Amino acid sequence: MRENDVQVHEKSILLAAMPALLLLAEEAEATVWFLSVSGLSLWPLAAKDETRLGFWAAHLLFLSLAEFWLTQHDSSTAPK
Repeated sequence: MRENDVQVHEKSILLAAMPALLLLAEEAEATVWFLSVSGLSLWPLAAKDETRLGFWAAHLLFLSLAEFWLTQHDSSTAPK
């Protein structure tokens, strides 16, 4: 396998991640799970490019924002 093949394969998950964002309002937990797993699949590319710290910082920021959004979304739709 050539070096460029790995980068193309790793980046192709982003093509599926963009339409997944459209489901965020309807299937929030499943969408966050999918985006988290797809983000983690980019780890080999980040490790190869030596951007490990930035990768983990961005992933933790995403998870923090997703948790905040899910908490706010669940509390606003909960029956009173």
